[in-house]
Formats: sequence, structure tokens, C-alpha cells
Amino acid sequence: MKEKKKKICVACNEDGFGPSAFAYYLIRAIVDEWEENKYNFDLEIPVLNNSAFNFNESIYSSFRYIVRPVKLKRDSLIKLVKLNGEVAVKETLKKLMDYENVRNEYSGEVRDNLSDSDIAIDIGVPLFVRSAKELGVKHRITLFDHSWAKTLRLICEKGREDMYKLNPKPTASDRSDAERIASQIEEDEKCATEVYLFDSYITPNEFLEHWRKFTVPTVLKGVLGSKGDPKDAKNILNGLLKELGQQTVPDGKKLVLISPGGTPVWSNLLPDMINQFVSSKKTREYIPILSNPITADDKMAYSLKSKMKKSDRIRWFEFVKGNTQQIIMPAFDLVVTRAGGGTVNDALAAERCFICVEEPQVQVVLIERECIKRGLIPFLPETRIDKFKENPVECIDSFFDFFNNKSDGFHCKVDIKAGVERELARDILNRL
Repeated sequence: MKEKKKKICVACNEDGFGPSAFAYYLIRAIVDEWEENKYNFDLEIPVLNNSAFNFNESIYSSFRYIVRPVKLKRDSLIKLVKLNGEVAVKETLKKLMDYENVRNEYSGEVRDNLSDSDIAIDIGVPLFVRSAKELGVKHRITLFDHSWAKTLRLICEKGREDMYKLNPKPTASDRSDAERIASQIEEDEKCATEVYLFDSYITPNEFLEHWRKFTVPTVLKGVLGSKGDPKDAKNILNGLLKELGQQTVPDGKKLVLISPGGTPVWSNLLPDMINQFVSSKKTREYIPILSNPITADDKMAYSLKSKMKKSDRIRWFEFVKGNTQQIIMPAFDLVVTRAGGGTVNDALAAERCFICVEEPQVQVVLIERECIKRGLIPFLPETRIDKFKENPVECIDSFFDFFNNKSDGFHCKVDIKAGVERELARDILNRL
């Protein structure tokens, strides 16, 4: 006879899809470990968030009997507001001014799902880990690729003003507000009983040192997920394209994934990019495929997708049901993205060549720095955002030519261990 049901409550930050993807890999490993080793208890895993709810509904569609996405009334509060492709410091801080007062409101909203939980896991939601402590949850685990307290300090840090070309540069008043809010966030970060971070190519040392001030974090020696079979990946991709009324990709044609990483930073670039690919007379050796393209206007998005349906020069896909886009990455010869933690994780796990277009956001800048330092990506002039904005299609052509020719001897390194979430999942289940 089984023991009573055990409950693991998970909360994901909503600054892009990366945190939800990290949660998915860990939860999938927990469920697989639980099923394979026949633990003597039933399992329930509510996943709490707001703006990424539809994404979570999609990725957990095959786990409905255990995993239950829960839509909160409010989002995870902490996210970077971006305007004109840059962080808007004043708008970001304005959203967080009431952080301290929101604690009770947030705790009240998550109480029903969290109060009877055996373990609480947050993917970058300090409000959640504080609520878990207040509600008496014994095991409070943070798994994240940076720190919100440190990030707020860094976006206002003196010497980084050159990141702000289109938005106002941080002022002394902004730095004062950022420090006050960061201190409150740090109080909540300290509520975790265990902290797991990634290696430096996803969690740069600036963030590791922050956590070390008040805890002993465990650094994961690898990435989450694993490489799938390229043929299976292509079949899944073609299935997605068919569902959206598009042509499948022909055999023998190389594919380039263009993935903005769930942020609106490239939304203003996409219309021109799509129109250029559709109307171009150039014969390309590759087909560009957009991941979940976001534009500023819904009518424009509909028009652009209609054009892509009729074209044999470009494709797009939306959410992958029952998984993240990591599962289709092996179908691609190159990934063009930003240096967000989630996308870097997926490219490394899938063992794909990838290149990062500059994004003027300090955490992304630091990850790009570390990936270049480790030889995981090349540094090319066309990756600079000003150059990329001038003609993104021409830049993507250059990226493809670079990797296709490998004229300077650069080779993608794929010797990073994948699947490290399985051991963590085993440790978590053993706590129950």
C-alpha cells in the first residue's frame, strides 16, 4: 500500500521562457525517476506562473496526471522591462517599487498550492521561496541561472552606461532605488535551504559570488536535457509545420533556427527580416525557421505568417506540444539566438552550433562573454546589435557561411555533459 501523496510545488519566473524550460527538464526527470523506481507514494506537482501559462500547458500536456499548471492572477513580478530592444531601467524599477508590500499578496495567492507541499522549488521567484518558508515548507530549493538582486544592481552599475543608447541611462536615484529593492529581493533569496546554479557559461561568476555571500551553492557540472535523434527531430518539426499549414522542409536542405528566446527584443526586426527572406531572389543553401515569432502588432503577425505559408524560403513554428524546442534542435545545422541561459542550455544539450547576437542586457552580455571565453561561440562583427539591426538577413547569411565554411578553424565544442537534472531529481525524491 502506498503512502499518502507527496507534493512538490514549483514556481517559474516569467522573464522569457528559459525558467519554465529549466523547470520542465527537472520535473520531467523527477517524474521519470519516480515512475522507473516505483517510489512508495503518489506524486503531485503544481507549476505556478502567470504569463507563461500557455507555454506550460503545452510542454506538460503529456504529464497531466501528475503535473498541473496553475495560472496565478499576477506574474512572478520580477522581470526586466524592455523598450527599443534595451532594458528600460526606470520602468523596470517602477514595476518593483512595491516589492516589499506585494509579499503578503503573493503569499496569499500561492497558499492553497504551497501550504501542504513537501518541497518547494523556485526557478528565479524569490517571493515564492519566502512564502514557502513562511508556510513551513521544509525543503526550499532554488535552481537558477543568475540572481535578481545582483542583476538589478548590475543594470544600474556605473561603467555600464554604454548599454543604454535608446533609453535613459541609469541615474544616481535609480541606483539608490535598485539597491533598496535588491536588498529586499536578497532577503527572500536567503530563504532557500539549497541553491543550484549552472556552470559559468550559463551562470557567470558575478552571480556565483553573489550567492556565496550567504550560502554554499551547488554548481551543476553540465546542462539540462539531452541530444535527441536528428531524424526524429526533423519529423517532429515537419509535423509542427504541417499543423500550421506550411510546407515541410525538403531532405538535404540545411536548416537555421532563429530563436529570440521568448523576449520581444527582436520584435521590431522580424517584419523586415521575414519580408526580406520571402522576397529575396538569392538562392540559399539553408532555410531559416523562426521560433515563436513575436511582433508588436497582432494584425501584422497574421499577415507575416500568411506570407510565410505561401513561401518556400522561410518557415516558423510555435510551441512544441509535450516538450520544449530542445527536442527539435538536432534537426538544425545552426542556431541564431541571444545569450539567454535557457537557449544556451538547449543548444549545448542538443550539441548544436550556435551564435549569439548581442543584446544590451547585462546578464546576457556576461553569458556571451563566458561562451566566447570557453570557445563555445565565435565573436563576429555581425553579432553586434547595431550591425545586426542594419540588415539581419545579411548577417544571418554571414553566420551560416562562417559555420558552413569553417574557414578560420573554429569548431563547435560539444563536450559538455548533458542530463545533469537526473541526479538532482533523484536527490529531490529521496527527500520525500
